[in-house]
Formats: sequence, C-alpha cells, structure tokens
Amino acid sequence: MPKRQYLSVKDKFEILQNYDKLLECSQREAAIKLGISHTALFNILKQRQTISDEEKKNGNLSRKSKREGKSEEIETTLLVSFKNAGKRKIPISRVQSYFRKLRTLVICLEILTLKQ
Repeated sequence: MPKRQYLSVKDKFEILQNYDKLLECSQREAAIKLGISHTALFNILKQRQTISDEEKKNGNLSRKSKREGKSEEIETTLLVSFKNAGKRKIPISRVQSYFRKLRTLVICLEILTLKQ
C-alpha cells in the first residue's frame, strides 16, 4: 500500500465537513478518526479557504492536482471556448486541434501586448 495518499478537492471538502461535525478533540485524534495523517489534516485545515473556494467554483472536484496558467483571463477564455465547442458537438479530435490553435493565438496575443 502506498504511503502517500493523494486527495481530490471533493475528498478534502468532505474531510473538512466531517472535521467540523466532530466533538472537541485534538487534531491528532481527529485525524485518526478521519483516517488520515495528522499532517494531512493540518494542511487541509490550513487550506480551508482555498478548498471551499474551489468547491464553490464547481470545477472538476475529482482532480487531485491543480495547474493554473500565468494569466487567469486567458485560462477562463480558453475554458469558455472549449465548452462552447463541446456544445456545438464538434468531434473530440477537432476540438483538440481547435483548442491548440486557440491557445497558440492567445499566447501570441499576450506576447504582443507584453512587448508594447
């Protein structure tokens, strides 16, 4: 059994809810009751605000790692255009090439605005 346990945002949010339901006890005892290490519980409690923000965004909660681009505006634009392509029922292979072209275009536009 692997020593590391990777938790998704959904898992972390459920741990936070279960932790809040526990009666007053130490973090170490709470971690044992929740079935995670005390350092994992400490880190989840420390990141409580970001975890609840992610849960409210209704993104993909089953993801275990989150990567973000340098510009949040670009990422949201790409996500909206990707979802629109899905609504138009474009085949996946064409969506991927469309997405690559769109990303290249956005990167070029960003480089042009940075040079000015």
